[in-house]
Amino acid sequence: MDKAITFLYPSYSNNAMPVNMQELKFKILEFVRLRGPVIPVQISKHIGSNILFAGAVLSELLANGKIKISRAKIGGSPVYYFPGQEPRLTMLYGHLNQREKQAFDLLKNSKVLHDKSLQPVERVALREINDFAYSFEINNDLFWRWYLVNEEEARSVANQAIQEHQKQITQEAKPELVIEQKPVLQEQAIAIHEQKLPEIREEEKIEQQTLRVERKEIKQKEPEIKKKIKKETKIKQDFAMMIKDYFDEKGIKIINENVIKKEKEFEYLIEIQSKVGNVRFFLSAKDKKKLSEADLSIAHNKSQLKKLPLMILSNGELTKQAKEYLNNNYLIFEKL
Repeated sequence: MDKAITFLYPSYSNNAMPVNMQELKFKILEFVRLRGPVIPVQISKHIGSNILFAGAVLSELLANGKIKISRAKIGGSPVYYFPGQEPRLTMLYGHLNQREKQAFDLLKNSKVLHDKSLQPVERVALREINDFAYSFEINNDLFWRWYLVNEEEARSVANQAIQEHQKQITQEAKPELVIEQKPVLQEQAIAIHEQKLPEIREEEKIEQQTLRVERKEIKQKEPEIKKKIKKETKIKQDFAMMIKDYFDEKGIKIINENVIKKEKEFEYLIEIQSKVGNVRFFLSAKDKKKLSEADLSIAHNKSQLKKLPLMILSNGELTKQAKEYLNNNYLIFEKL
């Protein structure tokens, strides 16, 4: 017959007290089931031990999948809860910062959001409240769903939105209807045209002569025109100007600029205003046809050292591995 395993743990009175670990775990699980979500200090008071011991038991229960833990914190401590108690996590709302609260409200009201349709600040805020914002993909497009909406329902909503958007694009692309003229009006038009035919032919001759003169003048000026086009193309392709235009269009404020590689690579500390407040970003801008996973990883490490969210700006495309890295780390990529 197995003997109950007992340990000694410190109580609030600093006296070592024997305890049956199985009974203690059961006691904690019951407390979480009845009172969850809870913080470690509540557990420590319930079992009459210090917070370190309570935290150790909670960590073991978490590792065994008996309980769950939040990312959001109350006074620096996450909450522990039983599977099925997710609706009670709204208690954390009052402990979110203003930007996170606004992202919380936006997703709660919308149920499903398309990441591309959001402002960069909103994207970052959603990534910070992953207790309430769950991500999923459709055709490599990232979407967010309210955590109490199941994924099947969220995908149905997202697919419907995609279909409506495509339908709208198709309708806008349809050519205008041409109203066919009545036969009588057509006959009248033909008669008028035949009467004016000599005049029209004379005008055509004049136009042809004018066109020959213009072609001759263009040929003479061709070297000058090519030079001008080449100069204009160079101006259009100036990467630094493309970045500045993007900043002006989005109302982005530059705090600091660092030129890594002249006309090719830049790093910025920027500030973006949005409905969820002002947020600072570390922005890496690269003039490159293909951005690799390494490009993203280096920029990501720099942003983490600065403890800032990362935005990547480029006129190029992402490789397959870079796309996977982007999605796995919830980074923000904007193409110029």
